[in-house]
Formats: sequence, C-alpha cells, structure tokens
Amino acid sequence: MSQIASHETSLSERCSPKRRSFSFQTLCTLLLCLLVAVPLLTGCGKDEGENPAQPPPDVQIIPGDMTGPTTHKSTGEVTIYRNAHGKAELRHADENGLVAETVRIPIDSVAPAKDAINHLIDDPRSPIPTGTQLRKVVIDDKSGLATVDLSQEFVDNFKGGDKVEAAIINSVRATLGQFSNVTQVQFLVDGKKVAQLGGTIELTDPLPVIRPAHAASNGGATEVR
Repeated sequence: MSQIASHETSLSERCSPKRRSFSFQTLCTLLLCLLVAVPLLTGCGKDEGENPAQPPPDVQIIPGDMTGPTTHKSTGEVTIYRNAHGKAELRHADENGLVAETVRIPIDSVAPAKDAINHLIDDPRSPIPTGTQLRKVVIDDKSGLATVDLSQEFVDNFKGGDKVEAAIINSVRATLGQFSNVTQVQFLVDGKKVAQLGGTIELTDPLPVIRPAHAASNGGATEVR
C-alpha cells in the first residue's frame, strides 16, 4: 500500500499546476525563439548576388562634358544648302537655285561642320561635283577661318558654267555660315590652294561665309584636325 501511495504522490506532483505552468512557459519560449531564428537563418543563406540593389527608377545617367578642342555641342541637326528640286522648291530658292534642308547628325558629334559638309556632298541634289570627297575641315576659332580640304574630283568633275560654279561655292559658304564662329572659308584641293574651280570665282583667298537668317542658332563648331 505504501508503494501505491508513493506512486500516486509522484504522479500527482508531475501533474500539479506548477509543473504544467513550467512546461507551458518553456514551450512558448521555444516557439518564440524559432519565430525569430527562422527569418535570420533564411536571410543569411541567400547569395548577395541573387538580388543586387537596383537604382531608383528616376535616376538618369548623364555623360560628362566632351573633352577636346570643340566649342559646340551638337544639337543633332544641321542645315545644308542644296539644289532646289521641283517647282515648289524653286519658288523658295535663292539666286543660286539653293534651298535649305535640315538633316540629322549624331547628338554626340564633336565635328558638326564636318558632318554638315559630308551631308551636303552625299545628298543626291547636291551641287558639289560627283565623286568629291571631304578630306578634312579645320576651323580656327580665333580667326573664324574654316579650311575645307576637298579631293581632286572637286576640280576634275566640274562641268563648267558660272551659275553652276556659284551654286557649288555658295552651298559650302552657306552651310558653314550657320556656325556663329565661322566667318570665312578657304577652299583647298588635296591640301593645296586653287586659283579657280573652273569658272570666274577667285578661290586663292578666303571667302566670307553666307550667313543664313538662323545662323546664330547653331553656335560654334571648332573641328578636330
């Protein structure tokens, strides 16, 4: 009987409120620890390269200023002066039969004057003699002199006529006249001065540019050698 009583006493102690309270508190503590530990463990297990930090969507990368001998940032557009085509254009042409046309160039161009002359040469309605290539354009920003060096085809493929010659020369003068820091144009052929293209216009000395009405809008354009 004493053994049964002792067993009942031990059982009653294990089932006492104090024991039950201790077990419940311990269980709550363990659960709380698990809730805190799981996110920390999963976070530490991630590879940092899987989800790199992204810049805010409104961040815009702007390239730095271009370096080099240029005083003009391209606007992405230049104007060329080519032969008028069709009755509508002829009504708006100048005395040399030339009309203005806006063409696109790279927005990051550091040689807009060179781009403009190349567009003028390549245009199918250009007065420039067929086969002419632009060797280089050099602009002296202090004196305002633009030296335009063209290939031998500029002279060899000239078909003659004072009116045609005037259109050729003046198309270059007007195209370069849109740049505010260009005041004169010196024509060269294969790096050398020429007296005439084949007509009556003297080319030995620089000629003044023809300044269009909107000339100041394109700013300066100092070309790289």
